[in-house]
Amino acid sequence: MLLFFVSSLCGIVLSFLHLSLTSLLVCVLIGVLSSVYYFFTKDEYLKNFTQLCVLVCVGLVVGQVRVLLIHYPDVSPIQELHSKKVALRGTVVREPVSDGEAQKIQVHVENIFVGSTTHTIDTDVLIRTHAFPEFFYGDVLVASGTLRTPEAIIEEDGRHFDYQMYLFKDRITHTLSFATAEKVAEKGSRVLRVLFLIKSRCVDVIRDVLPEPHAGLLSGILLGVNALPERVTNNFRTAGLSHIVVLSGYNITVVAESVLALMKIIAVKFAFGVSLLGVLLFVLMSGAGASAVRAGIMASIALAGKQFNKTYDASRALVLAVWGMIIWNPFIILYDPSFHLSVLATVGVMYVTPIVSRYLSWMTEKYGLKELSATTLGAQLAVLPYILYMSGNFGVFAFPANFIVLPLVPLTMFLGFLTSVFGWVSRFLGLIPGVPTYLLLSWDLFIAESVSKFPFATLHVPHIPVFILVIFYSVFGFFLYRFNARVHIKQNPSKAELYSDDDSVVKY
Repeated sequence: MLLFFVSSLCGIVLSFLHLSLTSLLVCVLIGVLSSVYYFFTKDEYLKNFTQLCVLVCVGLVVGQVRVLLIHYPDVSPIQELHSKKVALRGTVVREPVSDGEAQKIQVHVENIFVGSTTHTIDTDVLIRTHAFPEFFYGDVLVASGTLRTPEAIIEEDGRHFDYQMYLFKDRITHTLSFATAEKVAEKGSRVLRVLFLIKSRCVDVIRDVLPEPHAGLLSGILLGVNALPERVTNNFRTAGLSHIVVLSGYNITVVAESVLALMKIIAVKFAFGVSLLGVLLFVLMSGAGASAVRAGIMASIALAGKQFNKTYDASRALVLAVWGMIIWNPFIILYDPSFHLSVLATVGVMYVTPIVSRYLSWMTEKYGLKELSATTLGAQLAVLPYILYMSGNFGVFAFPANFIVLPLVPLTMFLGFLTSVFGWVSRFLGLIPGVPTYLLLSWDLFIAESVSKFPFATLHVPHIPVFILVIFYSVFGFFLYRFNARVHIKQNPSKAELYSDDDSVVKY
């Protein structure tokens, strides 16, 4: 199955580079011939070889067919409207993102109006408008502004970011700049509207109980809301702690663990179902980002394994999650950096951490210091080359900063959750867990600000060509394979159950 998954993903990548009916027919023909030869040959070696050929061909065909089935929006009616003033009517299909000064709103457009002419289209547009009035998922808007086609971003050091395809992975083909918008109706999924309203209310409660920037930081850690001032966000980025500010896979595992532990106290029979539903709803409420979806799928598989007394294989769960996400949206395999970082970090935790742990034999295991250090280093070593390729920024003090902050994240999330729940009842009750939450958040803010002020806290490296990145990860993967074989570490180090005796899902 692993060979089939990998070959189907290769089929998708190759199809983006060059997709033709000829290549598809060649794969089908080779697969058919291999299948026929498999039934007629008696040589076991040839049987195994032809079986592998069939699996590879089937995978390549599946990948290519998936790309062929992609539905591309028809934007031909508005191709000539670039940089022109237009008005449009559409529905907000994702939770808007606000930085306090402006809102970014993804709208599925039904009609575009230019003078007395109405164009009916089926595409998504990213609207940038004022921070107020606030708009929500499901709002039907009439907006006017300058229609633009996204362009690639080329930085001074030569780095190239395909912003157009980055937006297109979410079906966004145009942007509407300097827009004014007005709500005229409501529609959309009622479940999502309720979830986002709950999320919005929780953010308001947090802001009532805690001051800024503590409230913004907790909203990011707990709910994935980007509500921090740019200065504070830059501090966390410089310190190598930006993954804490946004909702990550780590946060999802904490949620899964907490829900499962709570339900085992309240109702053991319903623990699995409620935990699974809780993870699903939390992923949806967080906006269903790549890292959250990946972690949600893996956590769900882990919960199912625990329920049915099956051994949890994190490697297979990761492959299944990655394959499913790419089959659902093939564009993320090339154009979603958050997806790439999430997968690389998970691979680092599973495969690099055991190797790093051997070199940390001198460190004490008390309070989980050795495990935390190895896990943090494993994840950072795996993502570092990609971060250097994307941004060129190397956080010199990222490891010690993470080592100091990460152990307190689960406690911060738990107390932050209690703060929002109690604060929903009354602001006074919210202050009871809010005070220790404030102290923990103050610690995170202090570390981020202090580290960011260190001399040479961030080093900028020259642009790295993509082929160098591919070669590095190929060599890195080969090294991991050889090292694991040489020191007798199992090639699949995550074979053990995800859950320990205390049902912890935080480990992976």
